Amino acid sequence: MLDSSDELRLAVVKEELALMMSHEDLEPVPILFLANKKDLKGAIDCTSCTKALGLDDIYDRRWRIYPSNALTGDGVTDAIDWFAGEVKNHKKRTRQTHA
Repeated sequence: MLDSSDELRLAVVKEELALMMSHEDLEPVPILFLANKKDLKGAIDCTSCTKALGLDDIYDRRWRIYPSNALTGDGVTDAIDWFAGEVKNHKKRTRQTHA
């Protein structure tokens, strides 16, 4: 969950993301980002969040970013649906690889 109204904090998120992605147990898993607080004035859009976090440089796993509002739930259902599908597909690929 990203606070899309706090552009300075995205630099911290980018560093944490780099640490997380270097963990070998998390290498193949898909990543879901929720750009929260999309309703607030001054919130940056998903394209700007993507650029600030360097997400376009992630090639070794699937990821997606969704605009969201935690208070209303807007965007959360679509995000969870995408993630559930990715986890299901990931499990299928993993079983095929180990078979």
